[in-house]
Amino acid sequence: MNPYSSIFSVIAPGVTRPVKRAAGAGPATGSAAAHEAEQKTLLAPAFAAGNDS
Repeated sequence: MNPYSSIFSVIAPGVTRPVKRAAGAGPATGSAAAHEAEQKTLLAPAFAAGNDS
């Protein structure tokens, strides 16, 4: 747990759920096709975050 998630879990428990890339050695995916696929997997839950079903 990083400091932000540690503090935020105390201040506002259950309010948000981060949608983020998995940790990696580099900031990029390496190819346009991989980036496109990753964006789709990140954006779908980010915009559906208000629909917790």
